[in-house]
Amino acid sequence: MSDDPASVQAFEWETTMAFANELAQPWEGMGAMANTQRRLAAEMIVKLYNRCTMEAQHIMEIRQQVMDLRALLAEALAQRDEAKSKLGRIMEGLEGTCMTCEPVGVRNQQMEQHIKTLQAERDEARRELCGHDDFIGGAMLEANRRGWDCFKDSK
Repeated sequence: MSDDPASVQAFEWETTMAFANELAQPWEGMGAMANTQRRLAAEMIVKLYNRCTMEAQHIMEIRQQVMDLRALLAEALAQRDEAKSKLGRIMEGLEGTCMTCEPVGVRNQQMEQHIKTLQAERDEARRELCGHDDFIGGAMLEANRRGWDCFKDSK
């Protein structure tokens, strides 16, 4: 016998039907009531088998629907992420509807990075100037003249 689900199902069907047919046959040594019960039991086995087969098919259909829905969800999430990314590029000025939007956005990002670098250099110079105890009076005056707060790091 093959491992193919169709052949397994066919074997189960044949085995079940053979059992039910044998059970439905009256036995001479039994009374009419016992033979009726055997026939009813055989009919019940066939009904239950058919119902189980239908339920199994229904379960397989539901599983397929779940797999299809998971694929749709994955696609929708990917589209959402793409839209989110595009919106971010538009908001940063890296993408837009005019010809100058992208170059201006790139330039703005470069300028922001340059500003951050200059601020870091200024803060380093302030820390260096404010950290000289030998000339604390002159250093404080120079820092004050430049609008720097020598105690900014200690607050």
